[in-house]
Amino acid sequence: MWFYNKEIRLNHEYLADNEVINSDINIYDYQNFMASIAFRNHSSYLTSNFNYSFIKKRFIMLTKKKSSTRTFVKGTVLVPVFAFLAIVISCNQEEVISEQSVEQTEWWHPILQKHNLKPVAFNNFERVFEMGEYNSINNGVCTLENGVAIIKVNDGSMDYMMIVASHIEHDIENNILKMGSGLAKGYYMDTDLAEPIITMSGDMEMTLTDVNDETKNSKVKNN
Repeated sequence: MWFYNKEIRLNHEYLADNEVINSDINIYDYQNFMASIAFRNHSSYLTSNFNYSFIKKRFIMLTKKKSSTRTFVKGTVLVPVFAFLAIVISCNQEEVISEQSVEQTEWWHPILQKHNLKPVAFNNFERVFEMGEYNSINNGVCTLENGVAIIKVNDGSMDYMMIVASHIEHDIENNILKMGSGLAKGYYMDTDLAEPIITMSGDMEMTLTDVNDETKNSKVKNN
C-alpha cells in the first residue's frame, strides 16, 4: 500500500505537469518554480508534499521527448499479448464449463441439488460419493471431517442413502465406511426430505462387499 500510495501521488504530479506543457507556460520557468519550492526550508503538509526524488523524476518527464514510433511499437506489442490472454481465459472458461457439464451427468448431481449441496473437494466412486471440509486419502483410507457421503442403492428399497457425520473413514479397498456421530437417511429421488424411508444415527459402520454388488448384500452396523 505504501508503494501504491507513492506511485499514485507521482502519477498525479505527472498529470499536473502534462497540463503545464500543453499550455503556454515555459517549461524551464516551471522547473525553476518547482525547484524553488522543493528547496524551501518549510513545506505545508496540507497540500501536495514536494519530494526531491519526485522532482527529479518530474524534471526528466518534462524534458522527455515523446516518440510516436515508440508508442506505436508498444501498442503493437501489446496486441498479441492481450490476444494470448484472451485465448487462455477462454480455454479456462471452456474447461470449467466442461467440468460442470460432466458433473451434471453424474448420478449424484441431482441428489446434491435436491439437498441444496455443492460438490467441493469430493471423491467420486461408482456408487459412493463423499466430500468434506477436510478430505485426505492415505494408505487407501479416505478421511473426511464434517463430511457427507452418498451411497447409491440398487435393491429397490430406496434410491440412495445420505450420510452426514463429523468424522467419516472410507476404507476404499475393503469398501468399509465408518461414521462418527453421524446421521444416515434413506430416500427415493421423489421422496420429500422431511419424510425419509429410514433414519439411523450415532456411530455407524457400513460394509459393502463390492461396489458393484447390490446394497442388499451389504452389512450395516448401527451402534
